Amino acid sequence: MAQSMEAEPPVPDTPSFLSEYRRTGFAYRNYVDQEGYGVSLSSPAWVCALLERWPTLELAMLQERGISQDVYGCFKRPACA
Repeated sequence: MAQSMEAEPPVPDTPSFLSEYRRTGFAYRNYVDQEGYGVSLSSPAWVCALLERWPTLELAMLQERGISQDVYGCFKRPACA
């Protein structure tokens, strides 16, 4: 995804957007003239770290799509008896 962002920037200040993603694993920017609607990049490591906030959730699958959307599937672990 990051490579296609360099070719056709849909957001202002694309270099800092990509730099933030490479540094932190996540970045979001509004589309030009569209407040509250934009594009985000999130690495699998960033998503997995976020999921750790909910210990009852377990990552079951990840399907990466490149320039389209990635899909993460989680399930809730059963409660211990």
